[in-house]
Amino acid sequence: MALLRQLGTGMLGARRFLQLYIAGGAFSNLCHAGMPLIARAYGGHVQDSLHCGADGPLLSIFGWFVSRNPAATVSLFGVVPLPAGLCGVGYLLYEAYTLQTQGVAPGTGSRMGAFASGVMYAFFTRGSIRRW
Repeated sequence: MALLRQLGTGMLGARRFLQLYIAGGAFSNLCHAGMPLIARAYGGHVQDSLHCGADGPLLSIFGWFVSRNPAATVSLFGVVPLPAGLCGVGYLLYEAYTLQTQGVAPGTGSRMGAFASGVMYAFFTRGSIRRW
């Protein structure tokens, strides 16, 4: 929560942070709702399930942070320092590997949609957000 407070007030400002948080959650849920349709179109099957949680908004903030600050240092498990860009690419590779080996999991659409919403927000607001 301390990190979210730092991102919310320090980097984005409270208003933009809430916009990203709410839009990331909404886009995440839309992608979650559309994933069974996409899977059926390609011959797959996804169990229809309800989805409500904070992973969508949090992953949208993570996607925004990674795309805005790829050289920032992120601490993996509080011990291993890694560049934020490497963490973002690693997350996408992990999701792609899981999708390839296990098929479409119930939360795949929401997680990928959330990450994409953060990246899109960073792309569309380039230069208009305060730096650290």
